[in-house]
Amino acid sequence: MFPQQTSEAIIRTPISVVNKKDRLYWPRKEDEIYLIRTGYYAAKEDYLTRYKRNPSTSTDKRDLWREIWKMEASQNILPVYTILCKKRILDSHLCQICLNENESVEHSLLLCEWVRAVWFGAECQCIPTTETVSSLENWLMDNIKKIRAEGREDQERRIKINPSWTIKKAKLLEYTYWSAAEKRAETRIGEVRKNANLARWRPPPNDWLKANVDSTFKKESDNGTISVVVRDKEGKVLLEFTGKIQANSSIIAEAMAKDRP
Repeated sequence: MFPQQTSEAIIRTPISVVNKKDRLYWPRKEDEIYLIRTGYYAAKEDYLTRYKRNPSTSTDKRDLWREIWKMEASQNILPVYTILCKKRILDSHLCQICLNENESVEHSLLLCEWVRAVWFGAECQCIPTTETVSSLENWLMDNIKKIRAEGREDQERRIKINPSWTIKKAKLLEYTYWSAAEKRAETRIGEVRKNANLARWRPPPNDWLKANVDSTFKKESDNGTISVVVRDKEGKVLLEFTGKIQANSSIIAEAMAKDRP
């Protein structure tokens, strides 16, 4: 099978440096016992490596799962309604935030309309949809690969999962917006008041008196009040009156005020 020189070199190679019987062991398991399952995964990994494909347990996936474990989203740890219903803790699968879909892990972390806004406001600026989300880990891996393919300097910051920071950022932007809007509204009100034509009292003609009347009306009690002020052309008050009235409408209250002089 081998050339003679190679065979002699193999024979001269010591199998063990200690005087003990050789023992077979499987290096891919902690107990060193071979199983068909571990042999299958070892063969699959060697095959993928040989053809330059990423195995299912690649570094990217391990990094991703570390982040998912921090989110408590893997292995059904997150107590969403669908899981609680399976365990017969709750009777309803419905998401209590949007009230439209069943609350699964993917819905609570990606697809709920309230959560989608958080993802879009994050550094990655992603918009999860039912067409793009098959599972949480696959969606995250697809977006991580997409971000890394762009090659931007901020890719690590965009990959980092931090919904709480996004929510705080959204609250800050909302506060900034409303502060600016309130300031602008106050400025506009000031300009309107500055340019407004104020209603001024105008004197009556000579030998005339002018009466100004007003009324209030309360629908609940069918009563109100009237006020009357009478002035001459110089603006001097000649008569003033306030009193209570019985009326069942604002029109009647105004009529009674005008009838008083």
